[in-house]
Order: sequence, then structure tokens, then C-alpha cells
Amino acid sequence: MTDKEDKVVLLTSVQILQNILEVCEEQGDATHPTIKKLEQFIISQDSGGDDASKLITTLWNLMDEQGDNFLVVQQLKRLDQYTPKLFSDVVIGQLKGEDKETKYNALKKFSIFWRLTAHDTSYRPFLTSKERQSLKE
Repeated sequence: MTDKEDKVVLLTSVQILQNILEVCEEQGDATHPTIKKLEQFIISQDSGGDDASKLITTLWNLMDEQGDNFLVVQQLKRLDQYTPKLFSDVVIGQLKGEDKETKYNALKKFSIFWRLTAHDTSYRPFLTSKERQSLKE
């Protein structure tokens, strides 16, 4: 498979998993054991967030200046809703990279992310779950 095909498969898989979770939550089925296992695959808090962190890192690394980044950013936003701390850790970790090239690439990705999310005034990246909850109240 080419890099572009890998990107499409990954984005489709993430979107399917997240859509299943959302539908089940809307229908009140969020406590079903299979749904909980699926949610743990995405969030994976028990293992220190390794699976979710890898997924966020992979999506973050897919962003580039020339590609269609809209779908990647949409999925990152959705994952940020589930795992705000992990999302922040991945992005900030790359912005604080060891070498100049890593920092530069992270800054380019961040500017792409920021540009594609700026129109959504209801989206607040880099807030903790508690901070987001207090905004809703």
C-alpha cells in the first residue's frame, strides 16, 4: 500500500470506531462490554494511554503541507474530546522536540491544525476534561 492508501485506511478505521461509540452512547448502549472494550482500545487509560497516544501520534504525523489535512484534523479533534491530556502531550511533546527539525515540523503541523480549527468557535483544544466540563455549565 502507498502512504496515501495507509492514511485513508487509518482515518476510515478511526472514524468507524468513533462513530460506533457515539451511536452507542446516543442509544444508551455505552455500558455494553464490547463497547467498553472498543472504547478502551481508543482511550486505553489503563495502559498509560499507549494505544491512544500511538493513534494520535500517527494522525499528527500524517499532517503535511501538501495533503488533504481536513480529515486528519477532524479525527484529531474527535480524539481530543476523548483524551484531551494525551492529545496535548503528543502535540506539546513534538513542539518541545530535541532537534530543530522536529520542532520546525511540529510548528508547521500545529499551524495547519490551528488554521483548520479556527472557524470552530465551540472547539477548545488543550483543555482538560474538567475545564471543558466547567465551560458547559
